[in-house]
Amino acid sequence: MKLHPEDPQLTDYVLGELGPDEAAAVERAAETDPALQVVIRQLEASRRFLTHKLVAPAEQLLPRQRENIRRAA
Repeated sequence: MKLHPEDPQLTDYVLGELGPDEAAAVERAAETDPALQVVIRQLEASRRFLTHKLVAPAEQLLPRQRENIRRAA
């Protein structure tokens, strides 16, 4: 498999959206391509950052949110 640094399959790989065979092919391609390794690391860092910023843990609910949940239950 020949991938380039802008290939959308790299994003799919980082997000876990590829099947096992496709994911293995991306891993094999990245083993010998430092540019792909850099892109994968950058995408993983972006995914971690966005997950951290966009996913609010339950203990960080606003009082209004807690009240709405309590009323719905």
